[in-house]
Parts: sequence; structure tokens; C-alpha cells
Amino acid sequence: MMEILVYLFFSPAFGAVACFWGKKLYFPIVMLGAFSGTIVFFLERFGLDWKVALWGAICGVILALFVRFVYKAGLFFLGAFAGIILGMFLMNFIPESIGTIKWLAPPLLALVLGICAVNWCDVFIMLGTSLQGASIIARILCFLLLNYTQIRQYVYADGMFSSIAHLQSYLNHELISQNPTLLSTTLLIMTGLGFLFQLSQARKEG
Repeated sequence: MMEILVYLFFSPAFGAVACFWGKKLYFPIVMLGAFSGTIVFFLERFGLDWKVALWGAICGVILALFVRFVYKAGLFFLGAFAGIILGMFLMNFIPESIGTIKWLAPPLLALVLGICAVNWCDVFIMLGTSLQGASIIARILCFLLLNYTQIRQYVYADGMFSSIAHLQSYLNHELISQNPTLLSTTLLIMTGLGFLFQLSQARKEG
């Protein structure tokens, strides 16, 4: 139980930092996003296993260093990551009759926003980090709102690693598909607040 509570505390705390101070802390945020995103991808693609997590962590470190020291690659990653987040939410509003075509939304938006981030870096750093942080905050807030009396059911007997991995998978998939309007509204509000805050801070400093 404790590992779930710690996760539910630190995830939105990181989300708030990214959402409201993303431009100031760009490199730590984009590196951590690359690292954690790689691990999550490996676990969802290859299964919940310590060896898979280890390989994901190794690749995550390599990707984090790459986006840190290759500036334009970091910008593209940030824009692409924001595009994937946006695409995952938009998919829930695309009619099922379209079929598998709706799965093109995340990669297409990732490509478009990645290219835009490289060309308009300052604006997209603020927008991308605001969206990244807002997506974390929105999912955790909505999860707590809908499941605050049922948190114990997300604790798995096979340990901390499995509990957090299953909860992360639920937040990334079932929670979004089951509550698209609530999550999208929260996401838009938090993204807007974060972007406007960062923009005001940039104007004060500039």
C-alpha cells in the first residue's frame, strides 16, 4: 500500500514542476521523461519483468543522455512526447467506425509537434512541458477522485514493482478510455494554467 501512496504523491509533484516551471528546468524534465518513458515502453511492450525493466533503464539512460547533449533531439523528443499524450486523449473522441485509422493520431501528432518544437523552441518548451506535467496531474487527480476508496485493489501481492507497473498501465489506458471527457477537460485546464504561468514568468525575466 505504501508504494502506491508514495507514487500517487511524487507523480503529481513532478507533474506540477514540469507544468509550471518546465522552461526553467527543461533539461532535468526532458531527461527524466526520456528515462521513465523508455522504461514504461519496455514494460508494456515486453512484459512485467525485472530483466525487461533493467534493459529499459539502460536504454532510458542512453536516450536521456542523447536528448541532453543533442539539443534539437531533446526538443523533438519533447514535442513528440506531447503529441503522443495529446493523441492518446483525442483517440477517445474518434468514432469506432473509423477503425484502426484512429491509432494513427498519436504518431502523426508526435511527428508534427516534434517538428514544430524544433522550429519554435521557446514556445514549445513551455507548451510541451506544460502538457507533459498536466497529463500527469490530470490522471492522478481523476484517479483519486474516482477511486479514492478503492486504492487497495491496485496493490498486487507480488510486490512494489508489479503494483506500480499495473497502476501506471491503468492510468495510461483504461482510465483515459473510460473517462475521456473528465480527463480531457482537466488536461486542457492544467495545460492552459501551466503555459500561461510559464509565459508570464518568461516575460518578467525577459
